[in-house]
Amino acid sequence: MKLFKNLNVKRYFIFVFILLSVFSARSQVKTLRGIVLNEINMERVEGAKVGPSISESFEITDKKGKFRIRLPNDYYDTIVIAHPAYYSQIIKVKKGLIKPKPIKFFVKPLSMKIDSLFYEAFDENKLITGRASDPFATIDLTGVSISLPNGLVIGESGNSGRFWVAVPDETDSLIFTHMDYFATSIKLKDGSDEYLNLGFVELRKRKMTLEDTVWSNYRNSLSVAVNEIVNGGIALRYQRYFGNNQSLGLYATYYLGFGIELIGVQKMSFDGYKVSLAYRRFTDRKLKKGLYGEARISGGYFNFGDLYSGSAFDGVSPPDEFLNMGIGIGGGFFTKLAKLKRGFLNFYLGLQYFPIYHQEKSFWEHDEKHASVSNYGYWYSHGPGSIVEIKIAFGGLF
Repeated sequence: MKLFKNLNVKRYFIFVFILLSVFSARSQVKTLRGIVLNEINMERVEGAKVGPSISESFEITDKKGKFRIRLPNDYYDTIVIAHPAYYSQIIKVKKGLIKPKPIKFFVKPLSMKIDSLFYEAFDENKLITGRASDPFATIDLTGVSISLPNGLVIGESGNSGRFWVAVPDETDSLIFTHMDYFATSIKLKDGSDEYLNLGFVELRKRKMTLEDTVWSNYRNSLSVAVNEIVNGGIALRYQRYFGNNQSLGLYATYYLGFGIELIGVQKMSFDGYKVSLAYRRFTDRKLKKGLYGEARISGGYFNFGDLYSGSAFDGVSPPDEFLNMGIGIGGGFFTKLAKLKRGFLNFYLGLQYFPIYHQEKSFWEHDEKHASVSNYGYWYSHGPGSIVEIKIAFGGLF
């Protein structure tokens, strides 16, 4: 009988010990219960990831949109609700948030405008937006996952490559991943505003092809300015590229002595050479198309046998060959031709000062009646000294 009583006492102590252990464990964690709902139509959202911002563990909402997660009792940071079809929602964990019954959490569909999310965001959050793209193919990327440094996915880029995600203020970087591209980490500026536009977020392909890299890998190009034929010239243009955004160019044009007569401007006959040294600054030559600015100096040697008419003064005739110097500035657009691996098209528009030096004035200043300048407008309208210069060139890389 005494032995039986001792066994009962031992069982009692074991039961009390287990009970205290359970209560002790429970006192160290708290359970957050919730239901995720679509803010527009109040439908329950299945498949949303819910988890602490600083942890890699998360729960998935069931068919009824319900979830239950356990948090450390002293955890008062944030939790993230993420779903590919909705803006990510970040919730501040407060003492009043833990309740016996599930709490309703509302998420906004991506179809809503940005302002709807921005103005209703918590003070502790900031909204990040941008566009995921492939810089070599110059296309927007759909389905790029955006995640926090701990790996928790909080958003995904849409059909136009655009994305909007809300992150805690203390977030210092975002990671962009896609199955066909290398992961890219973007640092967020310290002390940035509540709204931050990252612009284009570029991802590099895992398997690059020649078609993807030919424009940036080749360092030389040679092109022909086809519209110089109007002036009776053959124009070759050579470029040597440095890095991805600058180049030095040498342009040479030989004029054959004929020009096409345009309405209102009579053609003139001349022959000669024009050589230019140019510097270009590109927006980014890694891209298959883009803009550039150009500055250059030019020199030329021309024979204007038919430019001047009149009689000699005191038996001295004016020279008909002149050395010219000038400068030019402008910009243009370049694009790689899709059907030619190394081919490209270049369009240039600029201004130049490339005058005819009036060496003949010393000969004619005393007898203006017998001196005249013929076809003078041709030189400055669409000749070598065109004030407004337009060039269309086709070329190749090597």
